[in-house]
Amino acid sequence: MIYNNFKIQHNIWKRIQTVIKKNKLPNAFLFHGNDGTGKEGIAVELAAALNCENSIIEACGKCNSCKKITSFQNGNVKLIIPFPRGKITSKEDPSLRALSDNELNELEHMQREKGKNPFYSISFPKANSILINSIRELKSNIYLSSIDKGYTVILIFNAEKLCQPQAQSGNALLKLLEEPPSKTIFILVTSLNSTILPTIKSRCQEIYFPNIPTIDIIHFNENRGLSKEKSKLIANIANGNIKIGSDLSENIEHLFDN
Repeated sequence: MIYNNFKIQHNIWKRIQTVIKKNKLPNAFLFHGNDGTGKEGIAVELAAALNCENSIIEACGKCNSCKKITSFQNGNVKLIIPFPRGKITSKEDPSLRALSDNELNELEHMQREKGKNPFYSISFPKANSILINSIRELKSNIYLSSIDKGYTVILIFNAEKLCQPQAQSGNALLKLLEEPPSKTIFILVTSLNSTILPTIKSRCQEIYFPNIPTIDIIHFNENRGLSKEKSKLIANIANGNIKIGSDLSENIEHLFDN
């Protein structure tokens, strides 16, 4: 595994592994469910598994490909997230033009943190949509890539932003979802499934992520060295959201002091 101590959503992960074993991967997955249900972490784990040099069922976490994925430096794995408009003036502008130098540095930092922590959120203030520029770039470049081993995996986090405030980016993605290049898979991740275009949903295999059981959050934090008392308190506050459970565990002494 890429992430240590990430043993959640066992049934979903086993289901995905079965799909891989049977060589029946869809063109696109749509992972949806409430915040803090492990969707993004499983998406990264799947991207790593499909490109691992030692196994395509579960990433080893040690090979060169896996190590590059933990810093989002693996050329086979592309991440698309909402950007602010920045200096974008036309659809033809490169998407990174939306970011200032400081924001580019922040993006690299956030990607490294995401490689360490499956519950870390990569986001920019005022990033209200996934820019059409990001999708146009993807359409221009995706057919230029040649994959000798593994898969090209397109991770789209906060995928509802393809459709908000307008559906321009979502509509631009439809053809790619239906007919991607060989050995290319999309993984769309959202906590707002109701806002995703029906035309996008129809091209994806949907997987619903239920809230994390309280006992799993307790075990998760016990494995991180917390006492049962503190783990139970955190799990009850988290209410099925393991991201909250993870964040609280890092501030547990302050929580108990108050």
